[in-house]
Amino acid sequence: MEAFPQWALKTPASTAVWGPGAGSLNGFIYMIGGNNGVDMATNQRYDPVSNAWTTLAPMPGARTYPAVVGASNGKIYVFGGSLGGGYLNTVVEYDPGTNAWTNKAPMPTSRMGLGAAEYNGKIYVIGGWNGVLLTTNEEYDIASNTWVTKAAMPTARYQVSCAQSNGQIYAVGGYNAAPLNSNQSYDPVSNTWTVRANLTGARYLHGVTSIGGIVWAIGGFPTTNSTEFYNPSSNSWSNGGNLVQARYRVAAASTTSCVYALGGFTGAITVGTNEENCPPVILPIELISFTAKCDLNHHELKWSTASEKNNNYFDIERSVNGVDFKSIGIVKGAGNSYKTLNYNFTDKNLSNETTYYRLKQTDFDGRFNYSAIVVSDICKNKTEFEFDIFPNPATSILSIKSDNSDEINKEITITDAIGKVVLKTQINDLNASQININELSEGVYFISVISGDKKMVKKFVKQ
Repeated sequence: MEAFPQWALKTPASTAVWGPGAGSLNGFIYMIGGNNGVDMATNQRYDPVSNAWTTLAPMPGARTYPAVVGASNGKIYVFGGSLGGGYLNTVVEYDPGTNAWTNKAPMPTSRMGLGAAEYNGKIYVIGGWNGVLLTTNEEYDIASNTWVTKAAMPTARYQVSCAQSNGQIYAVGGYNAAPLNSNQSYDPVSNTWTVRANLTGARYLHGVTSIGGIVWAIGGFPTTNSTEFYNPSSNSWSNGGNLVQARYRVAAASTTSCVYALGGFTGAITVGTNEENCPPVILPIELISFTAKCDLNHHELKWSTASEKNNNYFDIERSVNGVDFKSIGIVKGAGNSYKTLNYNFTDKNLSNETTYYRLKQTDFDGRFNYSAIVVSDICKNKTEFEFDIFPNPATSILSIKSDNSDEINKEITITDAIGKVVLKTQINDLNASQININELSEGVYFISVISGDKKMVKKFVKQ
């Protein structure tokens, strides 16, 4: 196991609070809200370079146990929380450039003790409590200021904390009748959850953050001074060392080089304690976003990294079934970087099938990691047809709809993730077709529609 340095005390926050939210943006750490005898609206910013705090414009309203995200658009978002024992659905946006707050579209579900993390311009707000334990997973689109309900978390819990690592949202720990050691990841692309390796110790009222692809769980109850970190590549947890000051109701955030444990409650007093741990070894890259879309006569791939360490190159891989991938090009990496870098790649090889892409990142000593899979729209001409499937995920019935039904005798084939045909049938009308998938096992499938010499493929999930 790699040896990590000890946690070190840094300048404490100007205002001591327990139950705040925390996030990072542009090298600064923000600790927002919390409680110090009363619900607080405080907005405190820590500068690791000068080791100093600045008190900024307070939130429009006080709250305890909110979720805070420093987003890719350069703004800070605060979600929900509790106020006077009630549960909030309000969302506010902070602009560091103007030191001003703006109200945004409220969450569909009021709650406190929730987790949140961003991927590809969308923030996923997960779990919490509003009188009942929640599995709720709601997606906030930053650009459109709108909400969509997504696949529910498998385990209901509150005081859950979340972090994003290489396209996966990790929901770590929490409470459900007792402190939990649960670790579950959400894939925004497939809208599915996966159970991961459990924490070595159950905890809630803790902080969670990620740095260089590694997920950290910090403090909490009952393990008030312990920390541990999760490596997605090995699906394992390791000891991250003990905090100098044991505490729970603590928040966590990270820059590209260090992890921070902020505020909390010792069991006797509320503290503004600020501790720093700067791990020397991290995964090669921290992927912020990865997208693919059809742009006229080609597929345009774009991705961004927040940091890179020992990164040699990206191998772009393509698939027509989401399973079998082939390399189609190489993009040189930056080696070492601690600022946001943007990349792009153009694929001019078009087909009548849905196209899947992933990145294979390789460092200088040959080690590699894969990104999450993204899907590009079909680049179609006027003679091609398109179809939609819903609901997705589906449980028993999969419906098909198309605006083009000029050709009859369309062949429908469903294959599983390894390409095995599990269902085959003929239909005459794409606008009024339903397929019974009740007998299929849970998992990822691909449905193809063949009409004459044209073939279209869609991916769906059976729950």
